[in-house]
Amino acid sequence: AAPLRPASTTKILTAAAAILELGPRDTVTTSVYRGTGPGEVVIKAAGDVWMNAERLDELAAALTSSGAGQIQKVAIDLSQWDGMPELLPGWDPRDIDGGFVAPLKPAMLNGGRGLTEESGDVPRSHTPGLDVAQALADRLGAAEVSVAAVPADAELLASVQSPDLVSRLEVMMKNSDNVFAEAIGREVALSRGVTDAPAATLAVLA
Repeated sequence: AAPLRPASTTKILTAAAAILELGPRDTVTTSVYRGTGPGEVVIKAAGDVWMNAERLDELAAALTSSGAGQIQKVAIDLSQWDGMPELLPGWDPRDIDGGFVAPLKPAMLNGGRGLTEESGDVPRSHTPGLDVAQALADRLGAAEVSVAAVPADAELLASVQSPDLVSRLEVMMKNSDNVFAEAIGREVALSRGVTDAPAATLAVLA
């Protein structure tokens, strides 16, 4: 058997580091920009893996009233976590279907569970980032979804905020959720200008 870090213990350290580094009222902003093609918008994923139906509805309503016109394509920019692994060492790909992990993307629906389940060890998505684009496209009546970068100097059309850090930590700790914990750890790392979440956590605590 391979020795692994005890995940539930490291979540306590992640939570402590996040409170110290980010503050209890910290939120993650997911923004939507005008794309390059006609009728195209691009979601800039920023680390909110707590996306749900309510906030997607809010985003869709804001886009509808933004003057963007008829939206035909929804793309999502998943570059926020470039340089960080999708599956961590010790994470078994079989555990995606088991409900314990998901490929780590900087936007997900309820940690990769989709829109129908907010918690629990239900099977998680293998394409959680693209699922966010599809869910928004469904609300807007857009026929196409893709992964694409936000164009340079793109017009901001709408944005939505995640729950504050204390609310996110409560859900993460109560359910010992691996995806939520890793997302918070990555937010700590990026706040410090690095991509190594474990090293950033230890640096904050030190």
